[in-house]
Amino acid sequence: MTAVKRYTLPVEKLKPGMVIHSIAVQSGKLVVKKKGRVRHLNIIDQLIASGVESVVIEHKVANPKTSAKPASPPKLPKKADVASKSEQIKESEIKEQLETIDLHDEFESEEVLAFPKLSTPTPSSFEDELDIAEGLVIECKKLHKKLALNIEKGLKIDVSESKKLVSELQLSLMRNPDALLCLSMIRNEGQYLSNHAMHTSILMCHFAQHLGFSEVDCQRLGLLGYFFDIGMLKVPKHILNKQGRPTEEEHKLIQAHVWHSLELLEPLKLDNEIKLAIEQHHERLDGSGYPHQLIAEDIHKFSRMLAIVDCYDAMTTNRPHQKKSTPASALKMISNKEFGYDTKLAMQFIRCMGVYPVGSLVVLSNNHIAVVIKTNRKDALKPKVRQFYNISGNEYVDTVDINLADGIEISIQKPTLAEIYQIDISRAGL
Repeated sequence: MTAVKRYTLPVEKLKPGMVIHSIAVQSGKLVVKKKGRVRHLNIIDQLIASGVESVVIEHKVANPKTSAKPASPPKLPKKADVASKSEQIKESEIKEQLETIDLHDEFESEEVLAFPKLSTPTPSSFEDELDIAEGLVIECKKLHKKLALNIEKGLKIDVSESKKLVSELQLSLMRNPDALLCLSMIRNEGQYLSNHAMHTSILMCHFAQHLGFSEVDCQRLGLLGYFFDIGMLKVPKHILNKQGRPTEEEHKLIQAHVWHSLELLEPLKLDNEIKLAIEQHHERLDGSGYPHQLIAEDIHKFSRMLAIVDCYDAMTTNRPHQKKSTPASALKMISNKEFGYDTKLAMQFIRCMGVYPVGSLVVLSNNHIAVVIKTNRKDALKPKVRQFYNISGNEYVDTVDINLADGIEISIQKPTLAEIYQIDISRAGL
């Protein structure tokens, strides 16, 4: 059995015989309406002249469900081997090859999932947005469990509800991002996969807004975050719930979730960039990732963003084989180039989240524990916090909101976790 795999390639490295699936990066507006095989060097020149920088190519390999090791790309002739022949190509042959490529301002509407244009919402206070955020967090988890049940029954995934939900998440972040970011961080206990989908979707949308992405792209990336790990539902539960590290064989079954996700999402009309991000989100810039061991710019930007957000949420959540870390520790690891993440994007993510992210716990110099409720863009070390527990007396106290940038003598000593002090963060009134 065979399966189709895709990976990104700089246009200069294209060779006759390769199959172009889509355009990855370009300065122009060239669109591949349907995939096609590159048969002549002239086609490569045409792509370069049109502003194409990299493309997604595909090749058939052994089925990843039955093959442990990804197959290598097919051996193709070098440019030198076909140069003399390409000089003699007839005009009709070039025209035939170009039939798979067409110039348009955008993808044809029937091929891509459309998103609604959102009206600019009126800003709201942290407290006012909390109630709305609470409902959205609950709805995210509920819908994911519904999707899981449908998949278990072999039913098709209905994207309409998810798309509407993602639009509501974005509107909440536009009104007041702190409320939704805070609650999604705090409400991360329980079923891991539904929590992971919820939080990753919110973080991807927030990260995209921070980077200045368009309204539609923010929604696309929010939907990507919600669906990217859906294939984990196909991995045997005893492996996902196993205490301790998986064996090598179990790890291969876990890695197959990438292909399960793409298979489950195939009917949804997701655009090629989103599919590519799903396929590549476990790739690392140093080539240590999977499934294709891609390096650096061969990995799509959406994939590099998703890899950072995926890791951050996984590290800050309790899992059967791993206890959670503080958000500060997760951000420190992500920014370390030794782990293969895009360090420039990682630094942007830290600026987006803050040194002490909203929803995280900190120990204050007055020996109290507080939850961060608002980051400080001007001074990342002095966010606004809500104090609710006295360490000295081992007791909950009346909540007090403190803006550490107001010139008071209270400061943050260190980040912490509720588990360390065995406290209930809900007592912070969130």
